[in-house]
Amino acid sequence: MKREPWREAALSAALAALVGGLLLATPAGRLFERLSYDLLFAFRPDIPVEGVVIVQMDEESHSILNQPGNNAWDRALHARLIQRLTELGAKTIAFDVLFLGERDPAADAQLVEAAKAHGRVSVGAQMAPELSRGELMGWRIVGPFPTLTEVARYGLVEQAEDDHSVRQHFWNPQFTNMPSLAWQTAALTMKQPPSPTGGRWMNYYGPPGWIPRLSYHRAFEVNDFSNKVVFVGAAYTIGFSAGKGTDEFHTPYTRWTGRLSPGVEIVATSYLNLVRGDWLVRLVPMTECAIILLAAAALGILTAWRPAAASLVLAFPLASYFFTWRHHMWFPWLIIVAAQTPCVLACAVFAKTRRLQREKRSLEQRLILATAAEAARATAPGTADALAGRVAGALRVEMQGEPATPVIPDYELLARIGRGAYGEVWLAKDLLGATRAIKIVLRSRFRDERPLEREFDGLKRFTPISRAHPNLVQILHAGRIPGGIYYVMEAADDETVGQSYSPKTLTSVLKQRQRLTLPECLALGIDLASALEFLHQRGLVHRDVKPSNIIFVNGVPKLADIGLVSEAASANGAQLGTPGYMPPEGPGTPAGDVYSLGKLIYETAFGLDCMRFPDLPRSMLEQSDDSELFDLNGILLKACENDPGRRHRSAAQLREALLQLQQALLIIKA
Repeated sequence: MKREPWREAALSAALAALVGGLLLATPAGRLFERLSYDLLFAFRPDIPVEGVVIVQMDEESHSILNQPGNNAWDRALHARLIQRLTELGAKTIAFDVLFLGERDPAADAQLVEAAKAHGRVSVGAQMAPELSRGELMGWRIVGPFPTLTEVARYGLVEQAEDDHSVRQHFWNPQFTNMPSLAWQTAALTMKQPPSPTGGRWMNYYGPPGWIPRLSYHRAFEVNDFSNKVVFVGAAYTIGFSAGKGTDEFHTPYTRWTGRLSPGVEIVATSYLNLVRGDWLVRLVPMTECAIILLAAAALGILTAWRPAAASLVLAFPLASYFFTWRHHMWFPWLIIVAAQTPCVLACAVFAKTRRLQREKRSLEQRLILATAAEAARATAPGTADALAGRVAGALRVEMQGEPATPVIPDYELLARIGRGAYGEVWLAKDLLGATRAIKIVLRSRFRDERPLEREFDGLKRFTPISRAHPNLVQILHAGRIPGGIYYVMEAADDETVGQSYSPKTLTSVLKQRQRLTLPECLALGIDLASALEFLHQRGLVHRDVKPSNIIFVNGVPKLADIGLVSEAASANGAQLGTPGYMPPEGPGTPAGDVYSLGKLIYETAFGLDCMRFPDLPRSMLEQSDDSELFDLNGILLKACENDPGRRHRSAAQLREALLQLQQALLIIKA
């Protein structure tokens, strides 16, 4: 296999590893974590549950037992329930109810006596914030009234996450070391209960309602409680009469059933996890990180072998599913399936698209090379062998996977010196050894014909007049090649004498010097305004005046890159140009060119980006005697007015204003 696919595979694997690591280590991956956990229950069969029953304080019992609607249920009623369950041999009784404070002394006494008589009763407690002037100072435990704590265990009820789901057993040593209600209940039924600490995850046995339940009032009628653990708590919408308000939570099954689970069922599930030892454990961070990295590497290798093979990603959720239910351990596998895999596949598609584009350009280039060789044989047999050698060399380069150097008849291309959206510019030598610049525009670079036609139209309009003004780049020759066009221009000065050629543009000058002196700025602006005036008088507009389109030939600044040159009437409204230099109304008018030239002079004189216009350098504001620069700023403010009607009426008027300032500067120096 070629090295390129493996290089692409390595890059895609590295990107997938980065994406997976970020999702694993930051809150952004929280959604993937939750879904990875929830979806593990989607296809697992429900697990039978025995030895547990839920007595729910529902609306039916609320009405039949005549309990108050705006207060806690009668504690004497709970005492009667404990007494009956004691008589029927219930192993343990757990109340997911908050018995807060002493209320009716007689009812409280009955509840305490019944709990004492049974000997294995647990009740709920909760965490409450401690506030001082609206600020959180800490947390405190709100438990049952004191005499009940002497005869019954109490533990913290399960807590939901911010999406109202319960996925982990409650344990938060940051606030308290008190065990949960589920653990306290397990401690009453087991000889050696598991440690109350640790990060256990809920193992739900089925959807809401799966654990056997019956209405509170029915508990006084049925007898099937022998040797069972009984959980007592509120049903879905029992409200305050249960003693702790609405008590319903999301479980993994809620995503596809829409049903919620009462808190007492969550406590019962947590208890069953403890006594059966089948709670879930999430892998440690180091192991998860290793899996994410290995998955990224595997996916990268699959795409290098064959992009379609990435469909094997189905193995990840399947492996995770079987691993979880065999070993009760899980990790956020959805990061691999829903984040890393799309990332790798997108990279593979992008790489394949690039390869297809290169192959298409390669075919076009072969056609260009072959056509050029054939033309050479037909027109200049004496040079056919030399040209054929260049063609063969170019084809060898192209066959090795590198883009071939274009072949232009009668020119030797030396180096690519520029590349943009509309083509490439090459440094070349003609048959006489003169240095030239050649711009090549290929149809394959665009979605349709319009950009190529636009370049050719600008070339036709500009070429006849290019040699008639000293500040316009000269077009020396133009021609067509298979699949595109080219034109030959005078080459810009070399700003790196003795080293590899680098064209001298206003952008490169500003990069070295940051800004020009005022006399240099005025001379530059006058020359360019004169060139624009020349174009406008012939009904043409440039539409893309900016520093990178100003080259220096023998030290003379010239307007270059004539691809957007158009007739003023036809260009009006066409949104082509460079942001920051384009006027608010859009390019395509003489006034638009004046606006762009004003922005160019602003950058050149003040050393600030055109986007900062009309800001001035701090040093200028601190030197009040620099009046000529303020005069120039006044000219630029008018040239760059947002309203075209308030700008200079023409490039000639802008040029005249710059000339007057230049003459005033000369008088002052004299």
